[in-house]
Amino acid sequence: MVNPSVWEGFTNEPKTKRSKAAVPVTPQLAAILERHRISCGKPSEGPMFANGKGNSANLNGTLNREVLPALNRCAICRKTKADHVEATVSHEFKRDDNLPICGHGRRAFRRGLASTLYGLGVDDVMVQQQILRHKDVQVTRDHYIKTSKEQSIAAMAKLDSAFSKLWLIVR
Repeated sequence: MVNPSVWEGFTNEPKTKRSKAAVPVTPQLAAILERHRISCGKPSEGPMFANGKGNSANLNGTLNREVLPALNRCAICRKTKADHVEATVSHEFKRDDNLPICGHGRRAFRRGLASTLYGLGVDDVMVQQQILRHKDVQVTRDHYIKTSKEQSIAAMAKLDSAFSKLWLIVR
């Protein structure tokens, strides 16, 4: 549930009534979050990610300390770039290209989520209304859904296929 909204150490009510609702997650993510909740002593309320004092953790700090370094590791020794010291390894740092290149912050996560769902064929209105909960679908389209070159090529292939079928009918 989003209740309350926590951003940069400030706790407020969510921006809109629609924002104060359950967050849809995949079964795999639900299982991971449940294991996390159990590891924290099974709290029934309070922040999902708490600091040592029980307050909401600074997720930007977690992103910078944990997530981004983990996504920037060496393909050979699997050490983070910061831990990859040439004096202790016999090779140059080579980034693991199997890992995604990650933008910074939760907005990058939301943009990646929206773009991925859209690429999987999920309607942009569903992304806007049920997942990102923007008031206006145009915000989602303009700022969150980004398409790739591969998606453009696939779209043109669909168009070509449709025209080819039409051409057979017309002939």
